[in-house]
Amino acid sequence: TFFTNYILSELDEHTNYSISVSASTSVGKGPSSTLTVVTDQDVPSSQVRNLTAVANYSSITISWSSPVMSDLNGVPTRYTLRYSGVEFQTEEKTVVVNYTSSTNETVSVSGLEAYTVYKISVTLSTSVGEGDAANIEIRTLETVPTGTPTDLTTNVLSANIISVTWDHPLPIEQNGVIISYTLTYKGVERDTDYREMVLLSSEPYFTNYILTNLDEHTTYDITVAASTSIGIGPDTGVRTITDQDVPSAAPNNVVTSVVNSTAILLTWDAPDLTDRNGILLYYTLTYFGLVLDEVVRVVNHTIVGSNHSNQSYVFTELQEYTVYEFSVASFTTVGKGTAATVEQRTSQSAPSAAPSYLNVQVLSSSIVLVTWYEPPFSEQNGVLTQYRITWHGLERDTEERLEDIPVNSTSNTSYVLTDLDAYTSYEVNVSSFTSVGAGPISSTTVTTLQDIPSSEVRNLTAVANYSSITISWSSPVMSDLNGVPTRYTLRYSGVEFQTEEKTVVVNYTSSTNETVSVSGLEAYTVYKISVTLSTSVGEGDAANIEIRTLETVPTGTPTDLTTNVLSANIISVTWDHPLPIEQNGVIISYTLTYKGVERDTTSRDVILYSNDTFFTNYILSELDEHTNYSISVSASTSVGKGPSSTLTVVTDQDVPSSQVRNLTAV
Repeated sequence: TFFTNYILSELDEHTNYSISVSASTSVGKGPSSTLTVVTDQDVPSSQVRNLTAVANYSSITISWSSPVMSDLNGVPTRYTLRYSGVEFQTEEKTVVVNYTSSTNETVSVSGLEAYTVYKISVTLSTSVGEGDAANIEIRTLETVPTGTPTDLTTNVLSANIISVTWDHPLPIEQNGVIISYTLTYKGVERDTDYREMVLLSSEPYFTNYILTNLDEHTTYDITVAASTSIGIGPDTGVRTITDQDVPSAAPNNVVTSVVNSTAILLTWDAPDLTDRNGILLYYTLTYFGLVLDEVVRVVNHTIVGSNHSNQSYVFTELQEYTVYEFSVASFTTVGKGTAATVEQRTSQSAPSAAPSYLNVQVLSSSIVLVTWYEPPFSEQNGVLTQYRITWHGLERDTEERLEDIPVNSTSNTSYVLTDLDAYTSYEVNVSSFTSVGAGPISSTTVTTLQDIPSSEVRNLTAVANYSSITISWSSPVMSDLNGVPTRYTLRYSGVEFQTEEKTVVVNYTSSTNETVSVSGLEAYTVYKISVTLSTSVGEGDAANIEIRTLETVPTGTPTDLTTNVLSANIISVTWDHPLPIEQNGVIISYTLTYKGVERDTTSRDVILYSNDTFFTNYILSELDEHTNYSISVSASTSVGKGPSSTLTVVTDQDVPSSQVRNLTAV
């Protein structure tokens, strides 16, 4: 249909084409006609390359590369950069950058919102129009909030509590993630510094807080500021007054002065301004007599003057010499505050009654606890300054002892009498004093407890023979008995031989002197003797004496008697002393007796004295050969000889001592 025209398609944009046409017959193709033609420009066929962005909190730097040459599709004229905030739908802004031969381009945009996602697009244009856009999104960095918390409100819950609530800053002014709120508050009239609370986003009540422990009826400046991780933003504030409350302190400078015996002047100043906790309306005064247990009386006092200072009131028709308690308290619309209390009394005199409930408690044989109560309060007639206690023994003492006991904060209504005599009756008196003088006396009697005697028996003596001892003594003096004596206890034991201690109990009698004999004792033995006197409490100290029984003849024989035959004519004899307990005195000699059994008709004695060199051994000589000898040894004291130890021994053999007799020969 189109034999002489043709449409070339799918050509490249803005490209030089060489086009030639030739005719052909059946024989062949003829020469061609040729021309050059350029296709029109078009928009670029690809986006810019390597689109990147780097942000801080208020600007973004965007970089990119141009498309490859084959995709330009014409002569590039400009880049068009568009950007807008995603969250807050800010107006899209455009930056046009003329195309240059540089492959890479960089553009910075500023004046951006912090912590905001921006959508960025870049296109390349030819004369025909813009190519496709390359797109990127990036969030600017955080910075401190530029907006304050919103909707800050307070709710006064009481005189000490305020509830504070708020909302976040406007989103566009948050400039990041709100991680905390800083709440500060300060009492305008009282505080010099702000107190601060930091509320973290992790806490349940992030946008509200209850302030406690606040001062009553006080104006508070309260501020709240939001923080991102970068820092704290501007604050918003509110001023709130806490409710009134009862005054938290008593009136100041409360003073009383005596006008006369029946009137007292009370003066005072208002509580400090910071303690009033509201607007003072009036004062309430109360008073009553402490001694007389009067009913409390109340007077309402209207405030005089605008500055509340130098208030006064005169109480009349009071009782003489009576302690009164006065109190004054201030009132607000909420109620009564703390009262200041003072006491005042009239002049003194001596007590008109004795100390009451005087009591004595015997603690031991020498100690008595005396207790009492002060006189009835209404009869003390002043400030008690001291108590005077006096005491003396009824049986022995003539001198009265005295002690003044000052009255202090613990009243001092007891005293311990010490160093008393045991088992003795005493009279005890107590009186009280004011600065004017002494009052009547309370009196009682008491007897101390028994004790063991305070001294030993007297004149302890002993007389001994060889088997018994007679002991004599006198009782202690009457003042040292310390009770009712019950018995004497006599104890004795041998010292050298540690014989068992024996006891003799002698009932006490009215007799001053006592004598006791003990028998069955060992001769020539030192005995330790003690005598005590007892009351129902126990034994007193012992009086002691030592004495030795007299000597007698030994009752034991010498021990370890042995012999040693030295030859046919000599025997060595040795022995040891009798047992100590059987010597019965000092051994002054030993008697050695020996006799030939077959030949001698009489015994021979050898006496060895204690001053001899060989006192417990002896050598018998000039004995007969091969002869039985009976040998015995006995010990002697100065009194006489005791029993003997005996043994028999045979001397050795020897050659015959004579020739044969009647020698004859035939």
